[in-house]
Amino acid sequence: MRRHILGAFGAAALVLAAMPCGAFAQGRGAEAYTFAFQNAEIGLVVQEVLGQAGQPYALDPAVSGKISFRIDQRLTREQLLAALEAVLGANNVAMVRNGDQLLITPQSKARSTAEVRRGVGGLRGAG
Repeated sequence: MRRHILGAFGAAALVLAAMPCGAFAQGRGAEAYTFAFQNAEIGLVVQEVLGQAGQPYALDPAVSGKISFRIDQRLTREQLLAALEAVLGANNVAMVRNGDQLLITPQSKARSTAEVRRGVGGLRGAG
């Protein structure tokens, strides 16, 4: 089952399709996702992608700007979040884990709010 949401947000065009939320929310395997944003407000992109992922987040009011982001493939939830994190990072915006929530903040602020996480290979910064 696929859902399609079509809309125009000023200069930003959005096309979104997603698989059933139950399988996605439980983190099982890869699902088919289609996101296409062109010159869209960063807040809109974050809202749609993280909302679809069922990921709680807070958006720092200092985050502004427009980005283009396109995904049309099968991804796990972690891969989808990594793709979003990469495009945000290329635009000087960071995703910082704060408990179960993600804080979307300018990279310049992320260093002061980032918590250190333990990864498989030892310590790594969140930021």
